[in-house]
Amino acid sequence: MNDPALTDALKEIWMPNALPFMLGSLITFIGIASLTIWFLRKRTREIYFLYMGVFILLFGLRSLAGNELIRITGVFPQAFLV
Repeated sequence: MNDPALTDALKEIWMPNALPFMLGSLITFIGIASLTIWFLRKRTREIYFLYMGVFILLFGLRSLAGNELIRITGVFPQAFLV
């Protein structure tokens, strides 16, 4: 299982994509947290958290979709990645 060629290939994929993957995950989590705050608040007339959550969530998902670590899993359809 300790194949040096496989280890080198994984390092080639992981090293340049680790930071963008973590930032995309963090941004997506912030968007989900903002939407959760909006849903839990009693005064829904203040829609700042709604708009912020939607746009940040979409930005985070788009950021993750452009990452090679997500592309190799095939989670997003090819049309989403164009």
